[in-house]
Amino acid sequence: MMDSWLDFLLYDDGVRVAAATILVLVLTAVLYLYATSKPPRSSVLLVGIPGAGKTHLFAQLVSGETKETVTSLRENEAIYNTSADSSGKTKQLSLVDVPGSSSIRDQILDNYKHKAKGLIYVIDGENASRNIKDVAAFLHRLLTDDVISKFHPDILIACNKQDLLQSKSKRVIQGLLENELNTVRKTQNAQLSDEDGTGDATRGANVFLGKKSESFKFEHLNKFHVKFCECSGKPGEEKENIDISEVKDWINSL
Repeated sequence: MMDSWLDFLLYDDGVRVAAATILVLVLTAVLYLYATSKPPRSSVLLVGIPGAGKTHLFAQLVSGETKETVTSLRENEAIYNTSADSSGKTKQLSLVDVPGSSSIRDQILDNYKHKAKGLIYVIDGENASRNIKDVAAFLHRLLTDDVISKFHPDILIACNKQDLLQSKSKRVIQGLLENELNTVRKTQNAQLSDEDGTGDATRGANVFLGKKSESFKFEHLNKFHVKFCECSGKPGEEKENIDISEVKDWINSL
């Protein structure tokens, strides 16, 4: 009896076709799930224009030490262990300091942005007004990047150098950024329309920030959870000037 069943399963053409069809369907489903699944994201990227203080902040987060820095020509990367939560569990994240120079940062960002669980956008609070055009232009590029928009990592805008007397508060910097991002948004849309008449020709062109009928506000970003904080990543004459507690709390919350 068993032999007859084996012969039927092995040699019947209909059964073999059905088995092959099922196998193809299963393999197709597995490949589809693999292709559409999101890669694990465990990186926190420190980004911003040159001179914002990213590397000082990176060094404080990683080792609690202050190091003399020069303009970064490559990324710095280190493991960061979060504080224990209420259940005693910690998380291990990869902290990446991305150089601010426009000539190298894009290539480095391409290597890490799909892994980003969070972005820390560091701003020089003392020179916020002077640098606001460059600061807003780079932030706009990040927020409209196709990959970043797809995975929408949490974003912390760290208003750095708060120990300096002329440094702008996070409230003032948020207002400056919103006004300038509104201008950048209009300029970008006009340029895209001039190029091809559709506004969809270039990378990130299909991502519109905020509400089209209203001036830009961070609260209009439905995909992104954006938070502002104040910090000081480099000490002045007194080491007590360092304050990165809000940055640490934000990383712990990821």
